[in-house]
Amino acid sequence: MTPLLKTEGLTVTFGGLNANDGAIRRETVSLIAGWLGDRGLTVTMRTLIDEANLNARNDYLFRKGLRRLGKAIAEGARVLLVW
Repeated sequence: MTPLLKTEGLTVTFGGLNANDGAIRRETVSLIAGWLGDRGLTVTMRTLIDEANLNARNDYLFRKGLRRLGKAIAEGARVLLVW
């Protein structure tokens, strides 16, 4: 019998659904925010939505940086990595 919730590296799956999928993540945040709003927990709801938006923005900027790095490497540019 396979567990319902399992982790595979950085990927979390729940019943065969990938928790890192953007559509599933947005829908989950929307459902939880609606539940919080129905119970009058508007500050908590806004905090959840703000954090979700910040994470989405950080993910976008990370992917954008990787694309720029890949393009620079493909063009033969010398790349200085600073972490």
